[in-house]
Order: sequence, then C-alpha cells, then structure tokens
Amino acid sequence: SAKVIQYIFAARKINVLTMNRILTVFTTAMLGMLLTSTNLNAAIKTNLALKATATASYTTDGFNTSNINDNNTATIWENYRGESFYDTWQYIELDWEYAHQIINTKILWYVNGNINLPSAAYISYWDGHQWTKATDLTIARTTTQTDTIFTNRIRLYMKGATAQGLTEF
Repeated sequence: SAKVIQYIFAARKINVLTMNRILTVFTTAMLGMLLTSTNLNAAIKTNLALKATATASYTTDGFNTSNINDNNTATIWENYRGESFYDTWQYIELDWEYAHQIINTKILWYVNGNINLPSAAYISYWDGHQWTKATDLTIARTTTQTDTIFTNRIRLYMKGATAQGLTEF
C-alpha cells in the first residue's frame, strides 16, 4: 500500500517530492489495473475531505475549520475579522496523513450578510517543498474544479470585498 511505501521512503530518507512522484506513477498504475468501469464511479465519488484535518489562515470565533469537511451543509466556516482584512488572500487547508490522488474538488460557499462569494479564488497544493498553484476558480455558489492533483495537502485561497464562508470543501 502507499502507507508501506511511505515508511520505506522515510527509512531511506527520500524527500517528499521524489516520494510523491514515485507514488503518482505507482498509484496511476494500480488504478489502471484495479478500477473497472463499475468501481471507477465509486472511486471518483469518494469524499477524501472526510479523512482530512482542516486548518485556516483565520477562523471567526465560534466557527470551526472542521465544519468544511463534516459532510453537513448546515455547519459553516467563515473568516470574518474586520474590514481591514477584506481583499486580502486567506486560505482554508485540508491535510491528510499521506498523499492522495485528488480528481476534483467541490466547494460549497456560504453567503449571508457580511459573508459573500469571493472575487477571486484558486486551489494550491503542497508538492513536498512549496505551495504550487493548481488552477484559478470560476466563482459560483457551488464551485467545482477538475484538475488531477497528487498531494497530502491542498489549500483553497480566496479574497473578496467582504469575508468568505464555506459549508463544505
């Protein structure tokens, strides 16, 4: 499994970027052998966010970052901390114990009062050494992006004329 391979790489002191590249080839080969048309749809629909730890550049008091990956659209996360932070880049991050192949991301934005859709947003992923921009997002109440990413950490960066909020990421 990928976890066993991670331990082997750790013992040999292979860096995360090299490990991610090798795991990408390994995972792609395994997926090609294992996924049939029947179970491909099930694999694509797996909500990896449920297994991640959520963190953020800032979270409004009374809200939890874990609200973005609890599979409950009635719970929200927001980053309101005053007008001086409007139009500054903020992020929410999902972090896994080991790398996953992420086929698409779905963002459910929360809008209410001073919490609105961002004017700009993009997805970034950790490549083992630095944050790498994956793609700019087209903003809508429900935003989906379909770039394939292999990583153990992914961030949603956002900024706007007000604060932003999410129900799920």
